[in-house]
Amino acid sequence: MHALAGLADDAPTRDLRQTCIDVLCAYLRLPYTAQDDLPAGDPEAQHAYLALKEVPHTVIRVIRDHFRLALDHPHCWQGHHLDLTNVIFDGGDLTGAVVLNTVVDFSGAVFNGGMMCFNEAAFSGSTVSFESGRFSDGTVDFAGARFDSGSVDFSMARFSGAAVSFDSPRFPVRVGRARSQGRRNAGRKGKTRSCRT
Repeated sequence: MHALAGLADDAPTRDLRQTCIDVLCAYLRLPYTAQDDLPAGDPEAQHAYLALKEVPHTVIRVIRDHFRLALDHPHCWQGHHLDLTNVIFDGGDLTGAVVLNTVVDFSGAVFNGGMMCFNEAAFSGSTVSFESGRFSDGTVDFAGARFDSGSVDFSMARFSGAAVSFDSPRFPVRVGRARSQGRRNAGRKGKTRSCRT
């Protein structure tokens, strides 16, 4: 994953850099087997699962780190689109990412465990979609996130088991037909500071 990010960094054109970023995002969309679906009592399957789990988390960190770089840094990925449609997230850290004038598409994504952090992330002039996303387990934290001069769409999203924190976010949000069910619904909760940066 780091080698592919290096190819993106060294790409001679924006189109080639976008192609490398698209491949990184495509990796996150590969078929996913939840830990609960692994064969019971099979330590090898558990070990393989834990090893493979680190790869998508690495991809997320690589994306985050490139969107933390200064605009004039040669490896800054600002303006490149992120296609994260239908990705199954079991955690990840986008804390402090600054995304300018970009399309970030989480449409149909499933947040299914672990801690997914958007703490202090800033999406300025960007179009961010969580349309038809499912927040079914774990924690998704938007504490301090900013969505300025752009839009964020939660239409048709389902909140059915995850703890979703919107503590002091700023964004023009579209939530048409978002649904919450279950005992832990989306809403305003206390800040979560357990995300790694």
